[in-house]
Amino acid sequence: MERDLKRAETIALLECFLAITLWGVSFLFMKIALRELSTATVIVFRYALGTLLVGVVSWQRGEFARGSLKDIKALALLGAIGISLQQMLQVSGQVTADVGVAAFLAATAPAFTVILAAVWLHERLSRMQAVGVLLASLGGIVVAVGGDFSSLLAGETLHTLPGNILILLSSVVWAVFIILSKRAVRNRPSAFVTSGTFFFGMLFSLPLFVYGRGWEEFSRLSPGGWSAILHLGVLMTAVAYMLNSHALKHISATRVAVVQNTEPLIAMIAAAVFMGEPVTGAILAGGAAILGGVYLAERSGGSGAAPREERQKRGVPD
Repeated sequence: MERDLKRAETIALLECFLAITLWGVSFLFMKIALRELSTATVIVFRYALGTLLVGVVSWQRGEFARGSLKDIKALALLGAIGISLQQMLQVSGQVTADVGVAAFLAATAPAFTVILAAVWLHERLSRMQAVGVLLASLGGIVVAVGGDFSSLLAGETLHTLPGNILILLSSVVWAVFIILSKRAVRNRPSAFVTSGTFFFGMLFSLPLFVYGRGWEEFSRLSPGGWSAILHLGVLMTAVAYMLNSHALKHISATRVAVVQNTEPLIAMIAAAVFMGEPVTGAILAGGAAILGGVYLAERSGGSGAAPREERQKRGVPD
């Protein structure tokens, strides 16, 4: 029995790492896709494809039959915040931000989650968690300005600064989404919640897609552009979210968060190898502060054991 549990946890850790790897590399594919497609088009196509694929899985499991009209409000809110708004901020920011910088700034989301959990869920914020949040925030500032504080104070506009700020804001929005998601999946199947969130996120992004006549962009899409957008929709959206959800059934959210800290490192490696983006001392220093701060904020909250509610959910089909 114990051997089976260890095996399940090992598989879950591998699933989690694969999901994080896909999300880390997604910054690279996003950068490629945005060379030929608008922000709204990328979001709509990516999550429409994700809705279809995850929706099929949820339907085959019979999860739609367990849903009700009361779920629509919760899923619509999740889609508006976690997909439409968050992705609009993040994808728009990636137009000017470097891939590695974008990934590092996105890594501040767990620290913001700690703050919101303390405020909204009344979770206790320890001294070490506070230190971690502060350290991650300072690291985010260093990465956002590229270490060029003199130019910033002198009033000079850095060409990547607007994009970096948008991505940092997207991390805050993502933290809000995580808090709301914890409540949404309490009594709902995970695939059902995921497919519904994808659907409403795509739906709320449609007006911008229609306004910009986004469908016309596909006629000019190169083979490389098609490859990037399909990878985003299939692997980085449908597959990655499903892997991460399944991993959470067998290991605690804290252990998943520790693995998630590797995402910016994976993105930085991908950006340096495939796009030739420079790895500056400021990015390394800021990135180290972000990772160290997020690690402190996540690990100081407990020993890593799954909460009682999560342990009980492991025995419930999902």
